Amino acid sequence: MLNGLSTTGYRLEIKINFPKLFNLAKPPSLKRSLLLCRPYRSSSFLPSVGELADAISREKHICIRSLDPAPVFQHLALEEWILSFLEEAVDLNNEYRVLLFYVNKPCVVIGRNQLIWNECDPSIITTARRMSGGGAVYHDPGNLNFSLFTPKHLFRRERGIEALRTSLQAEIPASLLRTSTFHDLFLSEKKVSGSAFRIARGCAYHHGTALFCSDLQMLSKALKPKEFPDFFISSMGASKSRRSFVANINDHYPNLKVASIIDGMAKFLGILICLQFCARYPKLSFNWSQFCVASRLEVYENPAHATGMNKHCLMWLSSLLNGSSAIIPNLA
Repeated sequence: MLNGLSTTGYRLEIKINFPKLFNLAKPPSLKRSLLLCRPYRSSSFLPSVGELADAISREKHICIRSLDPAPVFQHLALEEWILSFLEEAVDLNNEYRVLLFYVNKPCVVIGRNQLIWNECDPSIITTARRMSGGGAVYHDPGNLNFSLFTPKHLFRRERGIEALRTSLQAEIPASLLRTSTFHDLFLSEKKVSGSAFRIARGCAYHHGTALFCSDLQMLSKALKPKEFPDFFISSMGASKSRRSFVANINDHYPNLKVASIIDGMAKFLGILICLQFCARYPKLSFNWSQFCVASRLEVYENPAHATGMNKHCLMWLSSLLNGSSAIIPNLA
């Protein structure tokens, strides 16, 4: 699990702790509104949507941290909300930069144009589909994720990976680090970071991974696709992931701290230190039900979003894979 975090190196820092659902016997449609904020602590800030939006609008260069492992759907929804807010409410002529760091519970995340059964077995691990392209990746608490949002006219695909590589070079010789044409990062010829991108109307983002101390055995198992009929795969036209040998950064450099990488990336991107945040935003509350509406959390949690199939297709596919006589369903 990632540790060694500090609060230095930022112009403004927000740390989000996602609240947990009550385990109450209520209809599923009501569950998401039954949420409590965690008690306020001096080291954790829990901004509401309005306060988070105000911070982004005021500061322009901002770092957001969500480093308590959370379900992947929450962080995909957070990315979606930030993108939507920047497009709708922020002057896109400004040179803003929003840098988001987050950690997910174990899961596989596939690209928007992929077929899930080409990439993993969704019956053994939580799966989600992101809105950006690229290939399938494994996330767990030993993997640091980052997303860099900028105006579309200032977007450079290499900027985020440059920030990560520069921060790593504080401890790792530059000769051991290599960036591929796909903006992946390799340490001693083993992949430690992958990238994906999304370009929207006026805003774009690059999100990537950084393997620090992930469970590589589980990674290998999770990214092993289920055996699938060849005729079905070939007919889908989905993009496939590029397979690479991977490594953990901490296996080679055990003293390298996540905090130093976060600080280094923020400084590289011009996000400077600022201590006014504590005084300006004391004891904030986090309105999760409001956030859910804004961020399309339900879309990401819906299994049909990850699989690309409705329940009728999934039932047919399940019977096909289990060797039963399968009839293509009538979806009318």
